[in-house]
Amino acid sequence: MRIGKFARCLSALMIACMLAACQGQNSDKKKVIGLSQCTLNDEWRKSMLREMEIALSDYDNLELVVRDADNDCELQKQQVQELADLGVDVLIISPAEPEPITKVAEQAYEAGIPTIITDRKISSNKYTAYIGGDNYGIGREAGIYAAAHLQNGARVLEVWGLPETSPAQERHQGFADVLKEKGILTQTDTIHGEWMHDKTEARLQSLGQNCYDLVFCHNDMMAIAVKEHFVKTNCPMPIIMGADAIYGAGLEAVADGRIDVSFLYPTCSKELVQACVAILNGDSVAKYTGLPTGAVDATTAKSLMIQGKSIEAYQQSINRKKDSLDELTIRFGFLENSLAVFVLLLIALITVFVVLLIYYFKLRKQNALLESQKNELELQRRRLSELNSFIEENSRRQLMLFAEISHEIRTPLTLIAGPIEKVCRLCSDASVADDLKLIRMNAQKLKTDVDRILDLGKLKSDKVRLNCSVCSLNDFTADAKAYFDGIARQKHIEYTFTPADSDISISFDKELMEKVIFNLLSNAFKFTPVGGQISVTVITEGNFAGFSIQDSGGGIDKPDEAFDYMVSRDRSTGTGIGLYLVKSYTELHGGKVELTNTDGGARFKILLPVSAATQEQPAEEYNGMLGDKEQHILQEISGSHFDDTILVVDDNSQMLEYVAATIAENYRVLKAQDGMQAMEIIAHEQVSLVVSDVMMPHVNGFELCSYIKDNIDYCHIPVVLLTALGSDMHHLQGSLHGADAYLSKPFSADLLKVTVYKLLMNKHRLNNALLKRLMESGAFKSPDVPVESLDDAFLRKLLARIDEIYADSSYNVEKLSDEIGMSRGHLYRKVKELTGVSPVEFLRHFRLKKAADLLKSQNMNVSEVCYATGFTSPAYFTKCFREYYKCTPTEFTDR
Repeated sequence: MRIGKFARCLSALMIACMLAACQGQNSDKKKVIGLSQCTLNDEWRKSMLREMEIALSDYDNLELVVRDADNDCELQKQQVQELADLGVDVLIISPAEPEPITKVAEQAYEAGIPTIITDRKISSNKYTAYIGGDNYGIGREAGIYAAAHLQNGARVLEVWGLPETSPAQERHQGFADVLKEKGILTQTDTIHGEWMHDKTEARLQSLGQNCYDLVFCHNDMMAIAVKEHFVKTNCPMPIIMGADAIYGAGLEAVADGRIDVSFLYPTCSKELVQACVAILNGDSVAKYTGLPTGAVDATTAKSLMIQGKSIEAYQQSINRKKDSLDELTIRFGFLENSLAVFVLLLIALITVFVVLLIYYFKLRKQNALLESQKNELELQRRRLSELNSFIEENSRRQLMLFAEISHEIRTPLTLIAGPIEKVCRLCSDASVADDLKLIRMNAQKLKTDVDRILDLGKLKSDKVRLNCSVCSLNDFTADAKAYFDGIARQKHIEYTFTPADSDISISFDKELMEKVIFNLLSNAFKFTPVGGQISVTVITEGNFAGFSIQDSGGGIDKPDEAFDYMVSRDRSTGTGIGLYLVKSYTELHGGKVELTNTDGGARFKILLPVSAATQEQPAEEYNGMLGDKEQHILQEISGSHFDDTILVVDDNSQMLEYVAATIAENYRVLKAQDGMQAMEIIAHEQVSLVVSDVMMPHVNGFELCSYIKDNIDYCHIPVVLLTALGSDMHHLQGSLHGADAYLSKPFSADLLKVTVYKLLMNKHRLNNALLKRLMESGAFKSPDVPVESLDDAFLRKLLARIDEIYADSSYNVEKLSDEIGMSRGHLYRKVKELTGVSPVEFLRHFRLKKAADLLKSQNMNVSEVCYATGFTSPAYFTKCFREYYKCTPTEFTDR
């Protein structure tokens, strides 16, 4: 008891020290100032930000968070809302335009956040303060300067900023008011430079060679663009006025004479920081603060530049010292709380020691008790072991007898099932069709029961070994579910599948788990009535993952006995072995099976350990080695790059990226996330081969394969299907849909590369052979040669049309595509994929072949043959003939 009280006291002391440390840390919390800038692309705003950072360097407890909207009002609204949601202590907004930003600024102000508007105004007075330069005053100063240099009738160009912003409007108004007051009438043109040098340069192009006496620009960057423009023209140089006079931009332009005069537009950085400090200290600030302006000529600009360079050098020195101080603070900051850390560590060590001492005495007592129980259990275990050995031996003999009988049954059963299938296909007598169907169904049921007995014998004799591999649970379950879609449609059953939110990859024996899920789905469809419901769901529970199957088939009378083949009968009929195998195969993986009766049905849950390394036995791997020649071929394939385009289709983004990255090492790759998107890509791109997953939303892999192979425009494209299920039946289904290759997941990258390479190489060889056959014989025109595919039908149609028009020199590919019934792009891709040459080359080769026949068989000179085969120039005909036959037409005739 004393030890327990002492431990509790130590714990209380440690908690008190931790709370004190946390309180000390909270007292140093910084205040945050949020700045939403309409843009940071111009020098004035960059200077403003630098000066604010300089002013804030005097306050260690203030932090500046900046957002750049890049002149995008919608983006600035989002950024202002984001700063408000962050809970900034003061919010500064420089709006891109008044109207779009007004509402979000008002919301921040009404939410209790002190809001300062700077540079540009908003269409409301709901803000804490406005701080900015006197834009109207800048316009008046510019007007006074212009009035001193202009006479009535002078030509003036005014280059505006953004016309929607208050600075542009006020600078224009001040400039116009002074000229009006002075009575100076001018011819004024206007362009909108939108504060930017590049946009001003583009707008000036519309003026052509117009000449002006004076140009007033709303900022210096636009004034510099005006100067550059008039240097390139023949016009006399006008007086150029800018505004802002910022060090690092416009001030240098005034000093070196590019701008005649500028007008100071203060960045008000210092005033903004002072206002923020006053607000945070609880002091009042003026609602409106306007900063004065003044004209800056070349002399003044040079003085200001000298002052600016000195300030810049001074600031750099301050920054270096501040960085050194921050480095020292980081290096020695651990000393601040070293005593508290030491006390906490000491208290923790003492507490751990006391707790270990308490548990030591408790464990001594428990060990003595456990030793006594262990001796008693060992005696019981020996007795049970003897009894279990007797039962197992008896059961083994019974199962051996069942297995021997089952093996004897399988031979005559095969001889019954095979002929029955043949008779069902050939027999058209309706009177016996139902009887044949009944025989076939019962033969299949008998085969299934025999297989289950054999599987039961293997289980009981411990001959079942797991052949595990890592598989996607979503893909595996979806593929298995798909094989019952047809039955669901026939029985009008609402059949649904729900995958996991995120893909789960676990290790299991695919062949055994296929038997598990097929057995459960077969039972579900067997007992679910017409119009019922069956749902398949991928589930996770703690460290387990798997799937559940729920039906509306009436439930199971005795769920506790359902998996005992000695008493169960698969709900109401059958051998009772199926569910026993389901349970046994699941437990062999270290998993578990749960059965519950629901409202009107039953629900089975199959759960496998997510990390099943202790349960699985790796599959036996191929022990042979590739020979030197095979290794060389594989390396040559992997190290080559080909011009073919491969389309990869998979709704799993990770699988899509993996397959695409594997193929992209050797080919150009296009990607699609489902079959519908793949169809669109095939219609617009020249695709050489398609690699597709089977289970996808909207259009699955089988449907995509059928779409390609049944369409005359695309039937030449090879298709490789990928699936999580790997039985012969699944491969057969893929082949029936026209797949050229079928790979089971997981597959090696090398196997995929070699499969794609071989399919494309075989395709190219066939193209060459086909082109030679087309050029050298008339087999495709002969009605005696049967049509073997859609490609054959297309080539016959193409060749027949070319044979009719090859002598017409005005006939081209556009006319050919119209008459064939294809777009020019589809015709190009189809002919290129089938023959290896473009339609233009194919037509030229055909004409050259005809020309060679005429030269050999008829008494015609070269010019006559040229025009007879559709060529318009003997010189061009001779050039093409030499390229194709490696000799001139005359040399060819003399052979």
